[in-house]
Amino acid sequence: MPRENARTVGLLLGIATLAVLVTGSAYPVQSACRVQVAIQDPYAQAGYMGLHPLPADKDGAIFRLNGVRYFQPVSTAQIAIQWLTQGRVADASVLADALIAHSELRNGGRLFPYWYKWEFGPNYLNPPWYSGMAQGQDLSVFVRLYEATGDSRYRTIADQVFATLAQGTKGVTGWVDGSWWIIEYPISHADPVLNGHVFGLLGLYDYWRLTGNGVEELCAAIASVRDHIDDFRRPHAAGWYDLHHLSVANAGYQAIHVSQLEALAAITGDDRFREAASEFSADERDVASAKPSASPNN
Repeated sequence: MPRENARTVGLLLGIATLAVLVTGSAYPVQSACRVQVAIQDPYAQAGYMGLHPLPADKDGAIFRLNGVRYFQPVSTAQIAIQWLTQGRVADASVLADALIAHSELRNGGRLFPYWYKWEFGPNYLNPPWYSGMAQGQDLSVFVRLYEATGDSRYRTIADQVFATLAQGTKGVTGWVDGSWWIIEYPISHADPVLNGHVFGLLGLYDYWRLTGNGVEELCAAIASVRDHIDDFRRPHAAGWYDLHHLSVANAGYQAIHVSQLEALAAITGDDRFREAASEFSADERDVASAKPSASPNN
């Protein structure tokens, strides 16, 4: 259970908030952590959805690889979240049923496996493999469906999904370079991916917002970004996709990083995240301005 040293209800930093200040924790967070319910839903921010724009039906989002159809848990979750923000609760419930059908229970935790082989840098993930990003995004789905419907089944599943993140089941979370990360690709030498970590973090945020639990994990995840944000930045250039610099973020991921840092500023009130969002945004503009213009003869 989290240890909450101060709980404040009121107006904080200009945002109507239920805030929790954590100064003592089982996780070695070096400073006090403040989390708050922001007025604007992080998922409503422009550019947040559509990382993997796949069609979705009653079977969920299907990814085709070498002519074979595979269930894609992150894309299914992101489409469901998008539909929930649009009030399409019944449609989102259909996707939730697909998530449940493709999940598995292990020691009280619910996991959403990937059943195709995937390459990450020089590493290969062989099926079944499990992603902290998928666990966090799916956690948001079931928290929000419970809020929308009051169906206790969704609350139970949310608890089961949270347990996998808290326990690090199948490597979906873990310690890397002294910080606690949500691991998108659980290779043998874990290499945190910035966008995957923050997307997973938003699941912890939703779970805390609903239950008041998981604040230690949430604060540890926030601290990891704050402590390492400069490790993902390349001034005047596109940032790094991952902590150990296997690949550079493309333009789409650079824009997502900016939106995610703005979301972290909103749920923490921490100006460092606002500053980082501005820095990453300026880098994005520098990259765009450096591209050669097309020849008028082409």
